[in-house]
Amino acid sequence: MRRQLTLMSSLLLAPAAAVLANGLDAGQVLNQVGTTLGGQSATSIEFAGAGSSYALGQQGTVNAAWPRFNDQSHVRTVSFDPWASRLQRVRTQGENPPSGGGGQPIIGEQKQDQVTAPGTPNAAALPTELAATLPQAFVRAASQAKDLSATQEGKRVVLEFTAPNNAKVRGWVNDKHQIERVTAAVAHPVLGDAVYDTTFTDYRSFDGVQFPAHILQKQGGFPVLDLTVNSVKLNVPVEFPAAAPASTPKLASEKLGEGIYLITGGYAAVAVEFKDHITVIEAGQNDERSNAVISEVKRLLPGKPIGELVNTHAHFDHAGGVRAYVAEGATIVTHRNNPQYYEKLWANSYTLSPDRLAQQPKPPRFQPVDDKLVLTDGKQTIELYRLRNFAHHDGNLVAWLPREKILVEADGFNPPPAPLTQTPEKISPFHVSLLQNIERLQLDVQRIIPIHLPADNRKVTLAELLTATGKNQVSAAR
Repeated sequence: MRRQLTLMSSLLLAPAAAVLANGLDAGQVLNQVGTTLGGQSATSIEFAGAGSSYALGQQGTVNAAWPRFNDQSHVRTVSFDPWASRLQRVRTQGENPPSGGGGQPIIGEQKQDQVTAPGTPNAAALPTELAATLPQAFVRAASQAKDLSATQEGKRVVLEFTAPNNAKVRGWVNDKHQIERVTAAVAHPVLGDAVYDTTFTDYRSFDGVQFPAHILQKQGGFPVLDLTVNSVKLNVPVEFPAAAPASTPKLASEKLGEGIYLITGGYAAVAVEFKDHITVIEAGQNDERSNAVISEVKRLLPGKPIGELVNTHAHFDHAGGVRAYVAEGATIVTHRNNPQYYEKLWANSYTLSPDRLAQQPKPPRFQPVDDKLVLTDGKQTIELYRLRNFAHHDGNLVAWLPREKILVEADGFNPPPAPLTQTPEKISPFHVSLLQNIERLQLDVQRIIPIHLPADNRKVTLAELLTATGKNQVSAAR
């Protein structure tokens, strides 16, 4: 019976085609790994533990590590047929005082439930991401590849194959037939071909399978996951919610003043018409958003080129669409810390999902900002200020439209879905810092435009920020 099971396992794991290289049979190596690790016939696997997770691209200063969160519980359930994943975790604040983004500051416990199932936006890259997250997924993905190869590297054998997203996946196998390390890439709007680099250590027996008790995963050169595993289960019943139809928020625009428009339908953008060009404030998350905004700007203000893009800060959700404006020919106006950082990131390859700049390469042009920069043609004016003592990001810019008395800001004040009627029990230090900067600059703010617009797209006033910081109560007491 044992021999029959071994033969069955070999048949289950045998890749469609295995390349014989350097005297190594890739299929045989993979079968040895699969037999050692176990779980090769499982339909699903669940692993749980605790440790730290990190917010990719949300650092407090450029070139710093991604900010850390405490994962008090971390449960990942993976289905192999079809490929699907569910991550359920409870996070608490890890940076004290708060530094960077990623939802900071977390007050108390934050529960997250992240599902990637067929039809969801990240489904295509899921086999690649999972292959770099748990060894059994690597074995399963490798067994489905058509170009599996094996090479000797010192005392280890390296298995390599092409994943469904066209990325090369490499796994280092030790002399115990355990996977020690995996590298694999997924497409990312800022990092390009963004490599997961994962090490698996301290293998133990869990529910009849060999599984690493410690997983350390890096992306962009810094940790994104540091997990101690304490439980692994096979064939856990898995139910994933049906994927909602893909939809793009409808673009809409609002005239803020003569030659000035707010563009909604995603992260907010503001277009300002100057004598011979247009300046756009904020690019948003990715090429798709930037290209949509660019088209809307050209419709609203035809006949003039987009000469400048104001980038508020270097967090990835605000930098992902910047490359489209470089391709458009715009000068990128950003804090002085950012140009070298962007040039370093943009030197990466963008082959998995070539964006507009990858298809139309051109060198970026930057206009660095220190503490203040005024953009004006004598009639239209934008004043840019760096927020001081702002721990969300130390190079964060706000845009002040003095004639309209409008402040455009990102992540200083992200209003809740409904208007605030009373001061929260815990006040965000980011809110306090934004208000202190407004007071320092003596800005007569009549309206705040958060790049992260509230769900109801309401007009946000200074009064709401005062409520968020408790300053309205102080004023009333006086």
